[in-house]
Amino acid sequence: MPKWWGKPAELERDREARHARRQLELQDQYLACLRRAQRVAADLRASPDAQLRQLISGGEGIRARFAAQSGIVMPSRRRATPGDLNPDNDSMVFVDECGPHSVTAPDTFPVFTLAAVVVGRLHYGDVLNLQWQGWKATNLGSGDARVHEPEVRKREGRFAGERGDAIVDSLRDFLKGAEFDVLACAVNRVEYRKVAAPDPLDATLPDHMYLFAMDVLFERIALVLDKKFPGGKAEVIAESRGPREDALLQYEFARLHLDGTSYIGDAFLRTCLRPGISFLGKTQNCTGLQLADLAARPISEKVADPASTPERWPEMRTKLSAGKETKHSILGLKIAPWSEDYEDMWES
Repeated sequence: MPKWWGKPAELERDREARHARRQLELQDQYLACLRRAQRVAADLRASPDAQLRQLISGGEGIRARFAAQSGIVMPSRRRATPGDLNPDNDSMVFVDECGPHSVTAPDTFPVFTLAAVVVGRLHYGDVLNLQWQGWKATNLGSGDARVHEPEVRKREGRFAGERGDAIVDSLRDFLKGAEFDVLACAVNRVEYRKVAAPDPLDATLPDHMYLFAMDVLFERIALVLDKKFPGGKAEVIAESRGPREDALLQYEFARLHLDGTSYIGDAFLRTCLRPGISFLGKTQNCTGLQLADLAARPISEKVADPASTPERWPEMRTKLSAGKETKHSILGLKIAPWSEDYEDMWES
């Protein structure tokens, strides 16, 4: 575990302190608004509002508590390392999801996974994209064929019948030999609902499950980019889910560029990642998004049943970014909430 992340107990303490500091800032803004309202009332010669005074008094008490909690001396977050830009190390990050991201969704599949495929830009354009188109031309009849994970899993369309089984075997061989990294944040929706019902799972992260997974995922993506593609910048491409959903994702991505996270500084993220996310639909036949789609489902199924061996899991397991960089898991896979059932799951 890197020095700058500290020991597990220190991680928890530092995260709580950073959350308290953020809440202190918000509480100061809240009190400023209340006092402004008080001054406006006085200017209007309005009668003093007892309820307003109570709100200010209560707010000051809460502020004092956050001030005490935020007084812990905290180590710096991961910062950008000064260095020359290296366009040859530019990379691409493709993000897709599997499963519903709402705890109340009627879908019975228990896991939501946000997965990313990370690959060097030059390798993507000169090698991986051409390899994928060649595989599709050979096995699906056209390099422009679109691959949808549910068709592969359910043996539908071009993947139906005996020939479909042979194509799936060939797909597994392709994935095994292809060069790219996979990172994922998987959320057990059932356990998340139990744990996060009274309080947020992590008060420093968004309550929204998709955005929670996004923040955790990009913390880890930034570390991989810094290690494998120093001096380069990554372009992020995600599958479009609709105008409102895309706008929400874009907003959170911009916030990460401005605020960072509890462990990764904003300047570090800006050094690794280009501003803004590009959104593409399935009809645009993006190689990287199809690979991310194929990665997300087996990871979700493995988290849903750690003792199982889902289709494509053996291939994707080897793509997960390694390194004992976190409290419980390898860098490439975050599972929330944590359970001992997941201990060393990525090794089986």
